[in-house]
Amino acid sequence: MKQVFSSIHSPVEKRLYNIGLIVYVFLLILSVVYYQERVILYDNSFYLFEMIRTESFCIQRFRVISFLPELLAFLAIKIGAPLIVVSVLFSVGYSLFYFVIYLIVGLFLRKYQLAIVLLLVNTLIVSHTFFWNISELYLGIGLLILFFAIATEKKFKTLNVWQNNTLLFLLILISSSHPLILFPFAFMLYYLFRQKALEGKMTLYISSVFLIFYIVNRVYFTDWYDSEKLNAVNNIKTLFPHYLNIETNHLLLKDAIRPYLFALILWVISLAFYLQKRKCFDLIITNLFLFGYLFLVNVSFPNGVKSFYMENMYLVVSMVLGLIFIFEIVPTFKRKAIAPAFILIISIACIGRIVYYKQEYTDRINWYKTYFEGQENKNIALPTDVAPNEILTMSWAIPFEVNILSTIEYGETYGLVFLDELNERNEEKPFFQNQFITPWSKIPYNELPQQYFKFSNEPYLVKYELK
Repeated sequence: MKQVFSSIHSPVEKRLYNIGLIVYVFLLILSVVYYQERVILYDNSFYLFEMIRTESFCIQRFRVISFLPELLAFLAIKIGAPLIVVSVLFSVGYSLFYFVIYLIVGLFLRKYQLAIVLLLVNTLIVSHTFFWNISELYLGIGLLILFFAIATEKKFKTLNVWQNNTLLFLLILISSSHPLILFPFAFMLYYLFRQKALEGKMTLYISSVFLIFYIVNRVYFTDWYDSEKLNAVNNIKTLFPHYLNIETNHLLLKDAIRPYLFALILWVISLAFYLQKRKCFDLIITNLFLFGYLFLVNVSFPNGVKSFYMENMYLVVSMVLGLIFIFEIVPTFKRKAIAPAFILIISIACIGRIVYYKQEYTDRINWYKTYFEGQENKNIALPTDVAPNEILTMSWAIPFEVNILSTIEYGETYGLVFLDELNERNEEKPFFQNQFITPWSKIPYNELPQQYFKFSNEPYLVKYELK
């Protein structure tokens, strides 16, 4: 098998890479235009609120990789930039994270193929993930591509101490990014070894160091959240043998002919390619990995989870299909225009999906605006059993979403919270004053930066109905 990377790059690779440059510019523009849809959203709003509250990075569950896309917003907070500027930079930071990696891998390291794989990770099935973009698994895959672009350098053995320490630092960030990062790491390591981009000793060295870091993270830096998710694998035993009937499989098949259509097409193309080339071993190994990974994810969430969450976990499939398509299938195209046309169509479809699904996230923001237009009181507490989860989805995040949105839109910080303790509807109606109320904490106003949040002295009005 020939060396996968060479110093001479085909015009097709450069053309594909240039298409990616244009696509990333569009994604950056959309991250500015749709900044509210990306910021006023679930964990995103909580992350930004915590950054402002602590004047630091928001690192959850020891996943330190998060500081990289948060860097712009962090610097803006440090210099006291307006909240709208901080919010825009928070949104832009996540798109810029992948763009910077794309530029380093392509323009600096000249690993065009790996750069285009990153482009496919960012476009092949992405729609909801563009908005719910804080997934550390997603970030880890991006950094994984950068790591292997450096590790596959021919002169790797002569790298100086600083460069080797950089690789170790990247491995630390990657290994701690998400429990599932083990799977894309293992596949990419195996694939590049099979493609002779990595020598045997280097492959063994990288895998050993990664596993040490990964095990240390899982043993010493795993909180209740990750433990709960990992325990979900016990479903393999409890659901046996009814795996095919779980709801998540049905949702995946439904999405396969809509937002995941191009992933399905690439998979079919890979099957045809391996069969035609009689690469039975590669066919079996690749599909065992793909179906094994999908099985593990879907069995862990058998009753179905919102599309935005499942999509981020399926991005591993984009990476696998991207590697096969770019490294093995594209070089076999006799017509030079086929691959660029394919990448262009995938990219345009991604941007189209983002524009289409944007309305779903705009509707959430419009609900908040409409709701408060009909309320005299701007601080309201309600029972969780009346929360409009059909449109807002996660009641726990509502206080943070309202906090940021109202401050940007009205110059005054509103409060809206849904509390379990109000489900009993006691006659004595509690109220909270001079505190920002969330489902799990009460933060005095004087402990929050007044520069960013403009609280009123108005107590929370306890209501038992949304109207």
